[in-house]
Amino acid sequence: MIEGTALEPIGSRAVVPPATRGGMTFASPAVRTLAGDHALDVAGLAHVLRSTSDMAAAHLAFHSFAATAGASAWALAAMRRSGEGGFLFDVLASWRAEDGAASGTVGPCENDGALARTWRTRKAIELHAAEIRPPEVEGVLALLGEVVVESVAVLPVDGPDPSRRLIGLAPAGEGVDLGSIHRGFEVYVAFFARLRREANLPERTDLSRREIEILQRCAFGMKTETIAAALEVSAHTVREHLDRARIKLDARNLTHAVALAMRAGLIR
Repeated sequence: MIEGTALEPIGSRAVVPPATRGGMTFASPAVRTLAGDHALDVAGLAHVLRSTSDMAAAHLAFHSFAATAGASAWALAAMRRSGEGGFLFDVLASWRAEDGAASGTVGPCENDGALARTWRTRKAIELHAAEIRPPEVEGVLALLGEVVVESVAVLPVDGPDPSRRLIGLAPAGEGVDLGSIHRGFEVYVAFFARLRREANLPERTDLSRREIEILQRCAFGMKTETIAAALEVSAHTVREHLDRARIKLDARNLTHAVALAMRAGLIR
């Protein structure tokens, strides 16, 4: 399994409102051109993702596909242990019920027994409405938002790097084609892997939560001293985190590290 994405991270450009043709919704002109006059099934999604390297178009294409399969909210994330206990989720892409998308790193989620079970068994599980409540499923709620559904499916997703644990989340129940959504998640992961190869990014970066946070602040133009003050740490500590991130990303300098992290979808 793999982590991250390449080129532009989701959210780096304005989202094009969906358009409707013949009663079917397509996400953008680029996606409509690739998808033609048919709602996106798994094969159609694979065709779209093979035909583009644009992250925004791919994101909206997957959402069109997910909606066709009955999922109005979904999330795809790399799952890892947190040093603070529980799990962290590096969100590759998502569409949340209340605000469209979650991004970056979610967590630490210390009490999510459902995701702990998925981590341990690597098997799909289905959570029913009575089980979808904090704090027992705080990771699910953080990734999907406050969805009002009968049940939620947690789907382990296969990818090129078997050492990475990827999960897809989507509503389950009547009218939802979970088999199709599961295959779609795997197609989407293959898209991310292709972009990483094309950008010559390492298969794994394993940046810590703090390293990602500091790189994000650098991307916003903040200086070392300003970041240190905001995080209530020393400037030396900030520089150490940046040095470790640069080494993990095999970056020439800080500017290059920020650019690679953006291409990997780790920061915006």
